Amino acid sequence: MTNIELSIPQSFTLIPVTSFAIALLLTYRLNSACEKYWESRKTWSFMVCAIRNLTRFIWIDVKNVNKTDEKEEREILIEKKEGNILEDVKPYLNIKSSLPGFESLNRLEIITENKKSNNSSFINKKKKQPIIELKPNLPLEISLYISGYITTQLRKKRIEPPIASNMLTIINLLVEYITRLERILKTPLPIAFSIHLYQSLWIYCLSLPFQLVASVGWITIIIVFFVSFILFGVERIAAEVQNPFGYGYNHFDLDYFCETVKREITAIIKHDPPDDSHWVFDLENKNVTIQSMEDETANREVHE
Repeated sequence: MTNIELSIPQSFTLIPVTSFAIALLLTYRLNSACEKYWESRKTWSFMVCAIRNLTRFIWIDVKNVNKTDEKEEREILIEKKEGNILEDVKPYLNIKSSLPGFESLNRLEIITENKKSNNSSFINKKKKQPIIELKPNLPLEISLYISGYITTQLRKKRIEPPIASNMLTIINLLVEYITRLERILKTPLPIAFSIHLYQSLWIYCLSLPFQLVASVGWITIIIVFFVSFILFGVERIAAEVQNPFGYGYNHFDLDYFCETVKREITAIIKHDPPDDSHWVFDLENKNVTIQSMEDETANREVHE
């Protein structure tokens, strides 16, 4: 039998060098994914804030001319347009693609087109790209309707120019936030980096037994198992959180977020805009001081 030594000499510093390189790759991978995750959450919060402010402007600052049809017009605009912006952002972010068994019609068209052109040359494939009808951007269309409503109210002098300017600024912010979410979704990590990271992880984990067997013996199996579990686990966590628009356990509960905003909007439009004469000068809204509380307590004791 041949006596072959499979272990790497301990003086060979392969583990420290490769560990440092793997740490750099995984750190960049995880930081990139977490940055997308938190930026997505902040952008969604900014969008909710903009919708709340726009609802307040439309319901309070558009002049009420005491016509039922115009009140219903505002209710329809707020409930059907503003309330549906978030609902329409969800399918626009392609969160349905995360559902099992779902495949985009556009992707099926691409596959069909590619199968038809398999016999053509590489140059012909470059020239004959499949022409696919783009999906409508529903959130952008809703912003156009709301902008048109604001412009109409300004032309009819039912809204002051500074207020209209603020409302249009909010519309611009909504479009900016939608574009930001689109950028987060459609800017994945470069495929070259992902492939290199996977290859580096496999090479590192496969080389660990040869570096540890001479010093720790059979415990090498346990060490390699836990190291591989940790490294590949971190990579999978990064892959899971880099796109939080879905229905997974680690994704945002967008249905709950949208339902909360719709309930708030419904609660607002159920009541007429508050009039300061009904509550500012109301006797029950007087200033409460220690002396007034003591006097009220004394009067109550006298009557009792």
